[in-house]
Amino acid sequence: MAKTLNYRHPYARTKAVQPVEQQPPQPAKPKIKKAEYRTAWFLQKLTEIDKQIYDCVTRTMKETRAFTNKQLLAKYVAFNYLTAARRIEPFLKPPTLTRFKEQGMRLIKVNKINAKHFTKTGKRMEMQQVFLPLNRYEESLWQFVMDSKELATIDFMPLLSATAPERTRGMAIEDREAYVKPRLANLTTSIKDKFKADITNGETLSHEGLRPHMLKHIRAYDLKAKGNKDELVMALLGWDSADMLYSHYIDLQRMMQVKEQVGMYAATFGDKERTHQS
Repeated sequence: MAKTLNYRHPYARTKAVQPVEQQPPQPAKPKIKKAEYRTAWFLQKLTEIDKQIYDCVTRTMKETRAFTNKQLLAKYVAFNYLTAARRIEPFLKPPTLTRFKEQGMRLIKVNKINAKHFTKTGKRMEMQQVFLPLNRYEESLWQFVMDSKELATIDFMPLLSATAPERTRGMAIEDREAYVKPRLANLTTSIKDKFKADITNGETLSHEGLRPHMLKHIRAYDLKAKGNKDELVMALLGWDSADMLYSHYIDLQRMMQVKEQVGMYAATFGDKERTHQS
C-alpha cells in the first residue's frame, strides 16, 4: 500500500495535501567540544604513518606544477609533522636541526619556540626535542627537511610573502607573532589544496587535503603507537600533563583503542583470514 506523503511533492498531480502531524520537540543536539571539532578527521590507515606522510609529500613534489616556494612548503609540512609543531611555531624563530650520535644511536635535535610555554619573565620558551628515526620513511623526511646536512637552520618566512623575511628581520618574537597570525589562513589553504591523503571522520572516507594542526595530532598518535612512553611523548610535544594525551587529544585516545583491539586480533589469528561459519 502506497504511503501518503505528508507534504506536497513538486510532481504531485492533485492539490490534495494531507495535514502535517505535529512532531514532538526534538532534544537539543549536544554541542561539539572544540577539541573534537578540530580533530574530527584522521588518517584512514592506522599503520605506516611515516610512509603515508612521506608519500603525500613526495607525490606533491612530483605531480603538482611548479609554484613559488614549492620545496619550502613541502619542508614546512614535513617539519610540522616530524616535530608536531603548531603551525605558527616555525615562524616565531627559524628552527635549528642538528644530527648527533650518542649511545650508538643517530639522533636529531630540534631547537624551536614553543608557542604555548612562557618563561618567568613572560617570554616565549625555546624547547629542545630529540628524535630517533625508526624507519626509512621517517629518516627520508628528516633528510629532506635538512637537505641531507648535519646542521640546518630553516627560515620559513618566505612562505608568507616575498617581503616577509626583510620585514620581520630583527623583530621580537611577540612582534613576529602579531605579523604572522593574520597570514596563516592563506598558508593553511595552500597546504590543504596541495597535500592530499586518505582521511576519515569515522563515517566518511575522503581523499582530502591535510591541515597543519592535523599533522600535530597524527604525529602524536604515531609517537605513541610506536611504543614510546607517555613521558617521552609529552616531552617531545611540549606538554606538561598527560591529560593532553587522553583528554584534549580525543582522536589520539580513539585511535589507540582501535590499534589495541586490532592488535588483539593479530595476536590470536595472525595474518590468517577467517570466515564465519554458521
